[in-house]
Amino acid sequence: RSFFASGSVAAYILGYAVYYLVFDLHSLSGPVSAALYVGYSLLMALAVMLATGAVGLGASFCFVYYLFSTVKLD
Repeated sequence: RSFFASGSVAAYILGYAVYYLVFDLHSLSGPVSAALYVGYSLLMALAVMLATGAVGLGASFCFVYYLFSTVKLD
C-alpha cells in the first residue's frame, strides 16, 4: 500500500502529459508521433512510480521497524 501511495505521483505526471498532448502540443505530424509521445510518457511515468514507490516503501518500512523495535515485551 505504501508503494502505490507514494507512487501515485506518476498518475499526475501521466495525466499532465496527456493534457499537454491534447491542448498544447500541436507540432506533432501524425498519429505515429503521438503514439511515440504517449509511449515514452508511459515509460517515464512508470520510472517515476518505481522511484517514488521505492522511496515510500523504504521510508515506511524504516518507520514501522523503528516503531515496533521500541515496544517492550514483558
